[in-house]
Amino acid sequence: MTEFEKLIYNKHLAITRSSRGTPFKLRKNWNNIDDTTKLCLKKLSNFFNKHKNINMDKFFKAPHAIYTDNPHTPLDFYLSMKAVKLYREYIDMLNRKSPDSEESLKVFKESAKFVIKFCTEKKIKFSEYPSHCEKDSLPSFYQHLKHGKVSVYFLFMFSDFEKHLKTLDPETRKFVIGDVVEEIPKMRAKFYNCNENTKNTHSKIIEMAKKVLG
Repeated sequence: MTEFEKLIYNKHLAITRSSRGTPFKLRKNWNNIDDTTKLCLKKLSNFFNKHKNINMDKFFKAPHAIYTDNPHTPLDFYLSMKAVKLYREYIDMLNRKSPDSEESLKVFKESAKFVIKFCTEKKIKFSEYPSHCEKDSLPSFYQHLKHGKVSVYFLFMFSDFEKHLKTLDPETRKFVIGDVVEEIPKMRAKFYNCNENTKNTHSKIIEMAKKVLG
């Protein structure tokens, strides 16, 4: 087994057990892993390596967040198209939450950490993030938004975000990031009407990112 396969196993273990409120210990001994589990981990490793933008934590958490009965989700469930569908639904659900919610604030902070890392790797300023694109590709934030690396509320902190969002025609926008694109005006209103504590938290996080990146 590779180290990445071991990481996948323990990520799945931690997220599914904690989501169900059951205790767990991360696995350290790999001598007795059965062949079926090994094959499943190999397939998941190939899947995550092929789709590097997928947020593994959100991918494993999605069924537990969508279904209130906390279903049993063995490793092989995550090889199904159903798992991919629930992942997209979960990201859409996170984007639609109130900006004042604890979960939205957590995602906002995670977005800032991700963008700081991304801008550092690409050697760009924080303010250049919305306009960044790889050669002959979409603005990078499209894929990041699609896979929950950044939230819509975080992107609203950039004055030119919507200008770059509209570089694609409406149908293509919807194809890439789903139905949430139709909610942008409503989400913008929620964002600008969030409470003062939330606004202050957002501002502090953005100022910190600007200091790090310039």
